[in-house]
Amino acid sequence: MSSSKRNSLVSKITEEFKRLEKLFTDIRSSIASLESLRRRAEKAENPIEKDPALLNYVNLTTVNRVVASFSLSIANSVEKLSDEVSQLFTETASLLKLLDSLTEELQEACHNQIQNFLVFNELIIAVNEVREILIQEMDLTCYSACLHISPTLVPPVAPAFHLASSYLSERSITFSLWREEVAPMFSVCKM
Repeated sequence: MSSSKRNSLVSKITEEFKRLEKLFTDIRSSIASLESLRRRAEKAENPIEKDPALLNYVNLTTVNRVVASFSLSIANSVEKLSDEVSQLFTETASLLKLLDSLTEELQEACHNQIQNFLVFNELIIAVNEVREILIQEMDLTCYSACLHISPTLVPPVAPAFHLASSYLSERSITFSLWREEVAPMFSVCKM
């Protein structure tokens, strides 16, 4: 995953969360306001509930206007809250898409890192193998060369070592291994 794409997604997600946070605050405020309106409307609907003697002092037309006003305010608050909840769903869907995109990018990056790790691990094993084979090939070549330079000066060695040195090819086995097997692996690896 490119750093700029990841940073862009992270920035977009951060901005989306800021909008959601404001929306959550607005929704909580709208809920509190709606609850308050409903409590006050309930009190306005029944002004004489506690004391029926107040009926002589209460103008029912005014009470009906106040109740109608509260009903209108409640309807407006309900509409506002519904719009905010609808916007919450829209914003959440947008945020979920961004989070899905970021997850895909991270999974791809993780997969690439795992692939790179596996390639690096194979490279380390292959380079160590080349190193070991080179040391063995150098030992055999030096022994064979010394044996031909001065057979009497070369100390006796195990028969298997003597036999192996007698089968040395004219070309380096290590270089063939490097050229055909190991070096091409570096083109696959992203360093």
